[in-house]
Amino acid sequence: MPPSAKISLPVMDLLSSDARKSATSAISSGSAIRLSGVCSIIFALLLMLNPLAAAVGLLWLIAVWAFVFGILLIALSFKLLRHSGALHQSQKPSFAT
Repeated sequence: MPPSAKISLPVMDLLSSDARKSATSAISSGSAIRLSGVCSIIFALLLMLNPLAAAVGLLWLIAVWAFVFGILLIALSFKLLRHSGALHQSQKPSFAT
């Protein structure tokens, strides 16, 4: 098996040895790549046939991404505050005054 066909994803650790072998052989044969390419072409054609739906879908995709990214940034800011020691019992963050 060529090194490029090996999968080192954590998900592969959860699979049985038979499932791991079939997933690795599908990738090494290129059938998964071909199937992905065909699905991409069909999806592109559907989007070109209905550009309004494509625009609305893109708008929703950007909105969901921005929402999730905003939540993650807020969570990260609290984690950084806690890690830096700014949220000790004796200290208050500057925005809580």
